[in-house]
Amino acid sequence: MQVVPLAGLVGSGLVGVTGAAGVTVGGFNYVRALRQIRADQRRYDRRHAEHRSRVSRTNKALRSYGRLQERAHHDVILRMKAFLERNGAQVRAADHLVVDGVEPPALSVAPVAKFDVNAGGWARGAVKAVAAGTGTAEVIKAVVLRFGKASTGRPVSALSGIAQKNAGDSWLGGGPLSTGAGGKALGNKVRIAMVGSAAAFSAGLTTLEEGSLAHSQAAEHHQIISARIGELQLQDELLRGVRLRAEELGDFLAEHMTRAAAALDVLESEPFNPAEHRDRLDAARHLVVGVQQIRTAPISDGKCRLDPTTEHLIIKYRRACEDNSDA
Repeated sequence: MQVVPLAGLVGSGLVGVTGAAGVTVGGFNYVRALRQIRADQRRYDRRHAEHRSRVSRTNKALRSYGRLQERAHHDVILRMKAFLERNGAQVRAADHLVVDGVEPPALSVAPVAKFDVNAGGWARGAVKAVAAGTGTAEVIKAVVLRFGKASTGRPVSALSGIAQKNAGDSWLGGGPLSTGAGGKALGNKVRIAMVGSAAAFSAGLTTLEEGSLAHSQAAEHHQIISARIGELQLQDELLRGVRLRAEELGDFLAEHMTRAAAALDVLESEPFNPAEHRDRLDAARHLVVGVQQIRTAPISDGKCRLDPTTEHLIIKYRRACEDNSDA
């Protein structure tokens, strides 16, 4: 006959203060651990939502820059190419290199995969069982699911519905009537008595151990969640760099597109004469090369790390713009 659950009915007077304290402290440790896990998970969920928002904002900037790249290709590069083709016999072969170059790849960034609390093994066993509430009844249910067995030897947790409830009550009653125990009728009274008085039972020491383990798991989960949030913070800083780089390149590209288009307007204002218009061609060629270099400059390496070669290009054209402004 199973006697462990019956201690809950007898109460702390027969079982002892240790058992009563064990189930109380252990149960509340379950609850406290789960509350902390839930709070940490909500904190992480909010931070991950912010991260996804920043990913969306970065991709919006990248798409905007991509549209500008397409405009530069159509309005400047192809226009220059058409001019060179029309005047092929009158321009040097080297001038045709202006429109050569590798097309920039479409760039987008993906969010960091969301951390799943269940993948880490937390909130399992009895801790998972009390997920629905925080009271004594939930603690009792958790213990029954964690330790209880049916008369067939199957764990109570393996059953469902009314079969699970009957087996759980029978376990709390010390076992089935056929073994001389109190059966589910007594088990139901044990459950009611335990809920009503919060009396302990002799499984309290085990519950205390399990509650302590849950507390340790919650602390470990807290540390991991904090580390994951730190990773999101770092990734968001990289995203910010990508977004600012795309916006910076967009400003430079738009400026050079305007200047290149103006130079092409002058170049195409009258029939091309190599002897008279070479300076116009060189000026347009220089600006078109700038447009081509800027529009094909890589922003990042695919992992949100900025490409260092683009930084040198930005410095180069920033100085060129400053020199032209001074002139």
